[in-house]
Amino acid sequence: MKKESIVIIDDDVANLKLLQEVLKPLNYQVHLAISAEDGLKLIIRENPDLLISDVNMPGMDGFTLTKKLRESPETRDLPIILITGMDATDLKVKGLEAGCDDFLTKPYDLSELQVRVKSLLKLSYYRRQLSTRQQLDFLAQHMTDGLIITDQDYKIIQINRTAEKLINYNGQDKNVIDLIYEQYETEDTSTDLSDRPIPYSKILLYRPASAEANALYLQCEISFVKHPELDEGRVILILKDITDEQVEQRLKHDFISLISHKLRSPIAVIAGMARLIESSFGIKLDKKQKEILGQLKDNSIKLELLVDKLIRFSTINNINLLSRQNKPYDPLEIIKESTAHTIYFYSHKTVKTNYKTSLPDKFNYNVLTKDQVSFINDNLVENAIKFSKGQSVTIDFQLWQEDDYLKFSIEDNGPGIPPEAQEKVFDSFYQYEKIFTGNVEGMGIGLAMVKQVINNVGGKIEIHSEIDKGTIFTISLPLKIEMKWDPGLADWT
Repeated sequence: MKKESIVIIDDDVANLKLLQEVLKPLNYQVHLAISAEDGLKLIIRENPDLLISDVNMPGMDGFTLTKKLRESPETRDLPIILITGMDATDLKVKGLEAGCDDFLTKPYDLSELQVRVKSLLKLSYYRRQLSTRQQLDFLAQHMTDGLIITDQDYKIIQINRTAEKLINYNGQDKNVIDLIYEQYETEDTSTDLSDRPIPYSKILLYRPASAEANALYLQCEISFVKHPELDEGRVILILKDITDEQVEQRLKHDFISLISHKLRSPIAVIAGMARLIESSFGIKLDKKQKEILGQLKDNSIKLELLVDKLIRFSTINNINLLSRQNKPYDPLEIIKESTAHTIYFYSHKTVKTNYKTSLPDKFNYNVLTKDQVSFINDNLVENAIKFSKGQSVTIDFQLWQEDDYLKFSIEDNGPGIPPEAQEKVFDSFYQYEKIFTGNVEGMGIGLAMVKQVINNVGGKIEIHSEIDKGTIFTISLPLKIEMKWDPGLADWT
């Protein structure tokens, strides 16, 4: 621990050395100055725990120095002992009026000085603690995020102004969880917030729009801390208004969706016309014309696929899709529909699919939306088809429940991925095959987005691949929103 520090000011060097020797056995860090001006600079630099100063000094005297220290916010709480060689009551009164904490008259008892120093150093400690608490209280009250501190039963101990407004708190005798549920919906479908405490979790709260107020989105961070001097812990809730961020995301989503749908119709017409020309006039076309028509048809299909991806991408992060609002669905049915949809764009290849499930009867899922599960499957199936060696592709699907997770795997018979590249395939813009062929469709963000969607709910995606033997992607999706625990917040610091 840092030693307690004391600044001593006296224009008599002998007195300085005497005081230094008296305090030396107490193991304090002592700084000496022979004038008030030098002492003031020393105080500003060292930020000591106590000042001992002579009164009568040339230039600035002890009274003036004390007043100056009390006027400054940085030094107004510094405990001060003034020492004088004159035994006069009026001097003591003047010293106390100036703001000193104690006053000694020479000659003073050395043991008494040590006792007073110890006492004032305790005062210094408590003053600093009080000052820190006041500063923290001030910052807590004026921070833009909501702050709530409760006991383990979620009874409010302290709440700042922002939080009072966000949960409409006006001193009601209710726990904070009841107040939140009265106004907000949450994305947690299976666990009541009051089932906590959890060392750390992050939850999205949503208040629907009404005639009186606009929609409001809050990010709620819940921490549980244990103080060694308290019998029970404290729950800390931080409420952050993220409405503007969510609205901005929604605007981006709407823009991408609008542009994508506007593109879909003319591209579909071009692709349809190309197929019509091929079926009606194909036998009459010469070799060059057939080649041009083939390029037109292939590229129109690629455009259809890209637009389709944009539409699906724009829906996976739809801010209104909290899991408690999602209707449960059969994940196998969604995976089959998604796979058939993706295969349509690769009609030049023969794709065989096998499905195996050991899910319980009438198994339903709703933590991720249908679009999100479809997005995950689309990208994995597309990779299996796109990177296959020949024209024939086999994809095996397995679905099962393991503990609190829905798990499914997608296995292909492709060329495989070497070990050094397996983790990199989840990096944005990384395209393994491009290293060898220089010609890969897409932008290399599909798997990165897949991993992000899965991670957002506490899930996991794993890859197992062998060269010339194919690749298996295994996805684990929680059956309820997975809470992320930060062990660093579990203890009081």
